[in-house]
Amino acid sequence: MTNGADSQQKGNWLESCNFVQVFRTFRMAVHPTKLVLALLAVLVSWVWGRLLDRIWAAADHTRVFEDWSAQQADCIGSALAAVTHGELGIGPGGLIGSLMAMLQGTSAVLHDHTWFAILYFVPLLFVWAFLGGAVCRIAAVQFARDEKIGAGEAISFVKQRYFGGFLLAPLLPLLMVLLVGVLLVIGGMFLSIPYVGDILASLVFGLAIFGGVVIALTLLGALVGGSLFWPTIAAEGSESLDAVSRSFHYVGATPWRTLFYGLVAMAYGALCFLFVRFLAYLSLAAAHVFAGFGTSPFGWWGVREEGANKLDMLWQAPSFDRLFSTAGTVSGVEHFSHWVILIWVFLTVMLVWAFLASFYLCASTVVYFLLRRENDAMDIEDVYLDTYEETDYTPEGVPPAAEPAAPPATEVGVPVTVEGAAVEPAPPGGDRPPEQAAEDQPAPDADDPAAGTGGKQD
Repeated sequence: MTNGADSQQKGNWLESCNFVQVFRTFRMAVHPTKLVLALLAVLVSWVWGRLLDRIWAAADHTRVFEDWSAQQADCIGSALAAVTHGELGIGPGGLIGSLMAMLQGTSAVLHDHTWFAILYFVPLLFVWAFLGGAVCRIAAVQFARDEKIGAGEAISFVKQRYFGGFLLAPLLPLLMVLLVGVLLVIGGMFLSIPYVGDILASLVFGLAIFGGVVIALTLLGALVGGSLFWPTIAAEGSESLDAVSRSFHYVGATPWRTLFYGLVAMAYGALCFLFVRFLAYLSLAAAHVFAGFGTSPFGWWGVREEGANKLDMLWQAPSFDRLFSTAGTVSGVEHFSHWVILIWVFLTVMLVWAFLASFYLCASTVVYFLLRRENDAMDIEDVYLDTYEETDYTPEGVPPAAEPAAPPATEVGVPVTVEGAAVEPAPPGGDRPPEQAAEDQPAPDADDPAAGTGGKQD
């Protein structure tokens, strides 16, 4: 009885500690397939931003992407530092303050450089919906079933639900805000009509306030629950409307639990990101120290002015705060070595940011599963699988195993050979003919007085 009570108490404790599942995120985020997909998305974002900067710099000498990306990186660093120090306030050094600064920087780009924001964010939505959706799909299957699917299966899954799911889901709240905003604009135009508009529009102005409430709740729901859109589609195989409704419902039904899971994920993610960044710094510093030492003692070309070796001229030594720098003093063919080395260093640094993106998508997927369990009482192991994932896989070029041939139907009276012996089959119904039954009876014994008398004795 005591053992049963202890087991039940332990189960209740584990049930209340679902947040420990968040600590599986690091192992999921460093999965090579997810890192490659996230790295592709990060590289496309950087290259596209740099290309637009060249266009805008030629027009008005401004580099919008460079300034915005630097501001966002500083805010992310402040947010990570705030989490590690436990500062959750709205001040400049707090977590909420850093997140608000990120939103303010993005809104400033939208307001001051509207066309740049449209040309930059809209194409990236197509890219991240595709690659980010694939990362969420791999994370969903891995978290639920502890299985790792390949990039091909994840991309095939995303293709089937791309436009109606992964791409449309982030746009639905914006379309809702736009629709309500258009209605409010029409109401404002009606209010501008003299006399009639002043009287009628002012009487129903409460509808305008209600529209403002709808816009505020939609934006707040998209801001808090937007990270659950793609995990919902990845786990349920559903479309955009189901993703938005589930995310809004989970956040609205369990707001404090959602906040708690989010804080645990951010705290754990901050520690993991610092570890990965330190690992990248240690790797780059070790490569610079030992490779630089190799350039100095071998030949007169090793040491340059001020005692610097050749590698110092090609690639500036990294620091923890600045992993990548384009500074260098080169000439002639050294330009080739300079830029090729910088490309390798740049890919290493981008891999750190790819880890952060992979961690965010994986953590959002884990939080979705936990919230679904709380609200819908569904097991974590429940995940949507396509038909091709549920059936047995047969490699191409290998014919399927032949079904065993059924034994031929036998006719009445035809002998069937079993292991070399002829067996007379029984007639239908299992009854033997009366004549054969009579022949099979043993002959009456002549010495038996009851034989031939029907069993009667005189």
